[in-house]
Amino acid sequence: MVEIKTERASYYISTHGKCEYIDIEPGTDTFTFLSPESLKDIVHQAKSQSYLWQNISICNHLTHGLVYRLKGIEQTFPDVKTLIIEDDIGAIHIDNRMFPNVNHIISNNKRYINDVPMLIAQSDEPGYLMNAFCIKRGETVDLRNVKYICNGAFSGCHISKVINSDDVWGCEENAFKDCKFLFNDEEYADGTIKFGKVIVSIKPGLTKLNIPNDIDIYSACEFPGSIKEVSFDSFDCLAKFKWYLEKYDIDTISINDKHALETPNISQYFGNINAKNINITKENKFLKSIDGAIFTADEKILLYCPQNKDRYTIPCKTETIGSYAFSGCHITSITIPDTVSGIGSYAFY
Repeated sequence: MVEIKTERASYYISTHGKCEYIDIEPGTDTFTFLSPESLKDIVHQAKSQSYLWQNISICNHLTHGLVYRLKGIEQTFPDVKTLIIEDDIGAIHIDNRMFPNVNHIISNNKRYINDVPMLIAQSDEPGYLMNAFCIKRGETVDLRNVKYICNGAFSGCHISKVINSDDVWGCEENAFKDCKFLFNDEEYADGTIKFGKVIVSIKPGLTKLNIPNDIDIYSACEFPGSIKEVSFDSFDCLAKFKWYLEKYDIDTISINDKHALETPNISQYFGNINAKNINITKENKFLKSIDGAIFTADEKILLYCPQNKDRYTIPCKTETIGSYAFSGCHITSITIPDTVSGIGSYAFY
């Protein structure tokens, strides 16, 4: 790498034309992500001919869309409060701990939002939160302009108050890695903390969790062992979250869906969810729950038995055990009445 030095900072440029290391003088409160042209100007204006010739070759690699690839570097610059982003920078990849006290972004670059406290990228639409830096206990997180939260955005943060989060619709798997939530119990509306449409924290001690259709969930959100029942507004909503629920043992899943299913294989909605009971709303005219298993409304076809049932007695009205009805079950005992005359494919697979 080649060093390009300013009065208060050094930029280390690789032969691939990326900035892969920086160093900043202690006491510096503002750091500028310099554009390729600015870095070239520093080299060309150098008074030392030896410096010029040592660095002139690297200028050929400083092309449009300079990338600052600084993630994973152990350097930290706690004195820096303001970051300035010049034009013609393609991407900035940094960890929060590199600039733990930054609270102001000045951007002259169309890829990043100007005059905000956090690093927020924008492409066709604004709103990709890259870095919140290190939010301290008691500080307010203002998510104005944020629609999506990227990996590491809240790493190392202590979050106790959030405002203007209504536009958030999603986040990446490690968006809150090493982040601590410090919310009071009264702030858990219906038992959860949501950033817009995303559940990021579930109240410790909660026994019943309701998940509406329009809500997503942060993949690393801690699921309290106290929860006995999870309810969903629809089967499609359940299918969307089965990847999350497969990691836990749940006593009861309730489905508040009045509609018929588009597929006869109801087991696909449950995947490998470890539940003991499935409750279907009584307002559903197509399906019915009996002792925690799912039947057709006329009770003639057993469609699905939850995986964590250890024993089950099939009701006497049952005529058919549907395809995949007991697929994946950990059941040890099944009582089948004489009324059953048909068993679907893979019913006990």
